[in-house]
Amino acid sequence: MIQLNDISKIYKINGEPFYALNKVSLQIEKGEMVAVRGRSGAGKSTLFSIIMGSVSPDSGNVYIAKGYSVGYLAQNAIIDSDRTLFDEMLDAQSEMVALEKKIALLREKAESGDEDASIEFSLAHEKFVADGGLEYRGRCRGILASLGFNDQMQSMPVNSLSGGQKTRIALAKILVREPDIILLDEPTNHLDVESIAWLEKFILNSKKTFLIISHDRYFLCSVTNSTLEIEHCKAKLYNGNYDKYLETKKKDREVLEHQYKNQQKEIARIEAY
Repeated sequence: MIQLNDISKIYKINGEPFYALNKVSLQIEKGEMVAVRGRSGAGKSTLFSIIMGSVSPDSGNVYIAKGYSVGYLAQNAIIDSDRTLFDEMLDAQSEMVALEKKIALLREKAESGDEDASIEFSLAHEKFVADGGLEYRGRCRGILASLGFNDQMQSMPVNSLSGGQKTRIALAKILVREPDIILLDEPTNHLDVESIAWLEKFILNSKKTFLIISHDRYFLCSVTNSTLEIEHCKAKLYNGNYDKYLETKKKDREVLEHQYKNQQKEIARIEAY
């Protein structure tokens, strides 16, 4: 679903070029749940921005499978809106809202005897039901409740909330929209234990593709099946969850250390000779 070929991104620091990513190539398959790991400043958020298209790489190409949508929750994302929480959620279901309004207008015409409108109403209503139109409002309320917003709070304006609560609203909008590829940058930062448990279950039950940046080791072990490590401007994909990645990484370091020691012995032998 995602393919990156020799992606490089260079920033200028005090006039000097600095590589955030250097010739990164990787491929993410449909349905993968990938933990994205690396030290602070390693280039994780830069990678997400390049996949989203909000940042252009200095070289290389990004391919997203045709017809697939991408959603991105930035770390500490803030929504600025005077709408209520529930109306803000409906904004993420704009196509369904528009179809619902269209059906209401077609029903009025059909009831007045317009045969063409009657046929169009039947087709639109069938599509509405097939796409989950009978449940979408309840689903919006359900996701809000699962992320800690009770019925009373759902009627409050978004701008009356704290920064952390606004980030949760941004997460809720992505989850209710369910794009094919979901990029989450520290999604558990502003969630309580119950909301994190619900999010874990949501991801595990989803058939979407996830890339997740998080410092919550338990969360990553619970929901991911592969790990993308960004280190020294490069990226490497490991099979298995975060614990499996740490185990494999430890073995790789031991092999490299052994090779280094043998190399140093050989250098000393040659220099002595």
